[in-house]
Amino acid sequence: EPIPYHGNRDALQLDGWIRSVERFAAFHKWDDVKTFYFALTLLRDRADAWYRTVEIGDKAPSNWLELKRLIIEYFRPDNSVRIARDKLCSIRQTGDLVAYINEFMDLKLSLPGMNEEEAVDRFIRGLSLKRMRAYIRQNNTDSLQVVIRFALSFDSADKEYFEYMPPPRRAAPQQRYLDDPMDIDVLDEVNAMNNY
Repeated sequence: EPIPYHGNRDALQLDGWIRSVERFAAFHKWDDVKTFYFALTLLRDRADAWYRTVEIGDKAPSNWLELKRLIIEYFRPDNSVRIARDKLCSIRQTGDLVAYINEFMDLKLSLPGMNEEEAVDRFIRGLSLKRMRAYIRQNNTDSLQVVIRFALSFDSADKEYFEYMPPPRRAAPQQRYLDDPMDIDVLDEVNAMNNY
């Protein structure tokens, strides 16, 4: 069931909300009028305040398509594609690979005009490990889903390798003796060490 829309000016969130309303309406086989009334029940906070000002005016919507157009005009930022492109240029994996994949896919959804080849290139360039980038590039694929699968596979194997790698051996510290020919105690300790 669709969640309420609070009026956030986030293109990805707004598009997701609209899609969820339309899927829910299609599942129930509602027409545009019934979908319209259902969507109104989901408006909260800023979105609800905005709709109250719209319904007072003479251009109040009467069906889902009109309401959807007005919501998009008012709440979707005009420069949402440019914002997504700017974020895409600077996105880098700084921590967990799955978090990077989720963030990248959110940006990709905000850019409907991005082709698969560009998405693959941007995804690989944002990976933090040089070894992972080299591993994926050697497989020479143009599918983002396949590249993501390769990255997850490499990440899993890499973590396993470092998790089970034995700790490096350390040499026992060597004791140093001052060469003092008059110190009998030092000479006794050196002789004792040699006899072991």
